Formats: sequence, structure tokens, C-alpha cells
Amino acid sequence: MRSRLAFLSLAFAVFLLPVVYYGNGGQLEYDYAVAPGVAPGAIQLSFNDPERLRVDGQGQKPVVYQQAGCEKPAMDGNYLLASAHQMAFRLGDYDHSRPLAIDLVLAYSAHLGGTEIDEGLGIAVDPSRNVRVTEYANRTNFPTLNPLQATLGGGSWDAFAAKLGASGPALVYSTYFGESGFDLGYGIALDASGNAYATGSTDRKCGRCEHP
Repeated sequence: MRSRLAFLSLAFAVFLLPVVYYGNGGQLEYDYAVAPGVAPGAIQLSFNDPERLRVDGQGQKPVVYQQAGCEKPAMDGNYLLASAHQMAFRLGDYDHSRPLAIDLVLAYSAHLGGTEIDEGLGIAVDPSRNVRVTEYANRTNFPTLNPLQATLGGGSWDAFAAKLGASGPALVYSTYFGESGFDLGYGIALDASGNAYATGSTDRKCGRCEHP
């Protein structure tokens, strides 16, 4: 049984759009409720200074529906890149005289880091939805798993690379990569075989060179 609680969201400049919160399977979920005649373009999700925001076409789509009695027939809908910092929605045909609901689907969310500054700068997703990330860390308690380098290299900052599984935020591997000085990871990419390639910077004249 679901209990619903509605709030007026002030996050959007054009209209006051109600956000409906409800419990579903022991989890808190929410829908954006679009009133009849209101353009769904009023909903835009803003992200603070993302390095890169994109729609890859492989992820989960928002659940869009117009309720008919107890039924919620699914409708066509997807995410749309509105600007470098904003995400909107692309919807198919629907009845503009009736309320519309947009239910955002979050695949998973996770924290990856230690107790100080850990900044994510690069991400790559393979066709199986496994995620690789690279960034930098400056503490010795960054979580590692099956590492090439298990500890901080002795400098102020080390780059690191990590792989997370497709079904949730479980680490497949995580490793530091650096020595003394400043070693930073900026970007990561994958080839057709799923091998990861990371780029970054170092302030040392002779960086670390080896085959992991």
C-alpha cells in the first residue's frame, strides 16, 4: 500500500510543479506531476558544474504515464540534454487535457572515497553497463580492491581508477596510481575489449611507466 504526500516544488522557474512522494517496496520514490495544459519542458534537472553531461541512449528511461483508474500504461519518454548543465525530457504523444506523471528511475547511487577530498573527473560505461571512473585522492584510506597499487604513493595527490559492476555500486577493482608529488587522473576511455585507458598529469619529470 502506498501513502502519498505532495509538495509544491520551487525548483523550476516557469511553473510550480507538484512533486508527489510515496513509499514503494520500502523505498521512498517521487513523481513529477504535470497538470493538464502545462508543458513538461518546465521540468529541467540542473547539475552543478559537471565536467561532462550526456545521454548515452543505453540507460534507464524515465517512467512516464497517465493514470487510467488503477492502471498506469507506459508511455514513450526519454532524457534530453537541454544545455551543458541541464537535463530535460523528451516525450511522445499524450493527452494534454489530462495529468501526466514522470517517475525518475535511479539505477544506483554510491559514495567512493576516503575521509578527505576525492574528486571524480572521468567516467566511461561499457555496453554491459559496467562503470569505470578516474579521479584523484589525497588520503591513505581510499578504498582499494584488487589494486595495482594498494597505498598512496607518498605525494600529496594520487590518481586512481576504479570499476563498478553493472547491477549496483559493488567494486570490481580500485587502485591508486602515482608516486611522490601531484598525480591526477582526468579522463578514462574503453576499447572494444573493455580495456580501460586513463589520462592525467604529474609534476614529476619521470612518471610511472609499467604494464598493469
